[in-house]
Amino acid sequence: MIVTIAFLSSAILLSGCTEEEKENKIIVGTSADFPPFEYSEGGKIIGFDIDIITTILEKYV
Repeated sequence: MIVTIAFLSSAILLSGCTEEEKENKIIVGTSADFPPFEYSEGGKIIGFDIDIITTILEKYV
């Protein structure tokens, strides 16, 4: 039990010790095989969901 608590405590404490710069980045995941919501056309993902995401990001971000 003590070893488990020590391991979890050290993992939590060390998780904030990275040197990465923080970016304001939004990553959107999709499966582009559900037309008309999202699909691939000419190497570009398009569709209803993509239009909604784009509109929201343009308005609020």
